[in-house]
Amino acid sequence: MKLCNIKQRDIKPVYNYIIVIVYFALTIFFETNYSNIVLAKIYDNMLFWDKYFDFIFYGSFMLVFIIVYRKYILDCIKCLNKDYFKYVAYAVVFIIVTMVISAIALSGMGVGQSDNQDAINQNISHNTLITYIVVVFAGPFVEELIFRKNIYTFIRNMAGVKCALVFSALIFALYHCDIVIFLNMEFSQILAVIPLFFMGLGLAYTQEKTTDIVCPVLVHIIINVISLS
Repeated sequence: MKLCNIKQRDIKPVYNYIIVIVYFALTIFFETNYSNIVLAKIYDNMLFWDKYFDFIFYGSFMLVFIIVYRKYILDCIKCLNKDYFKYVAYAVVFIIVTMVISAIALSGMGVGQSDNQDAINQNISHNTLITYIVVVFAGPFVEELIFRKNIYTFIRNMAGVKCALVFSALIFALYHCDIVIFLNMEFSQILAVIPLFFMGLGLAYTQEKTTDIVCPVLVHIIINVISLS
């Protein structure tokens, strides 16, 4: 299979690093109690923030990324061809199989879903449409540009493909843990993100094989749709 010969027009590397740092800094900040103070100053209605925060957070990053990476994204869309979709299919099958096997194994050990997945399920029961928009569209788009386009590519350039596959998947999995879990050393919840590690591997594999960010975004969307079914 020939990879696309269109040169993908990216922004300067330093700007990519800044975007990743800002993204993680804000993610960590909004996991702290200080964020409630800031949000209350913006609009003093915590029910509003409970309902719409993820939509605003991911929606804002999605809008910024569309503007900042517009040329890169357009080039990736132009690169799409039917040969890429077999890697999308391979990744989806790999992720489903490994996530199911690891989930069954963890269940046998008395370990349930991660707090992140529990929170998503709870949000869906209270606010279906908004949660679906975030989980199915905005979340995959933003996270793939952060984890596969930037983090995976950075590690790959520094340490090679194998290290990039493993460490980008590990970072992706740990990102979906609540920061409190690590502070309290809740081992069972840390184990619960193992299925997400395999998901990260599948997404990174897709990026490696296609070099087209649209492909891991599609895989991520498909997996999230299946998870919500």
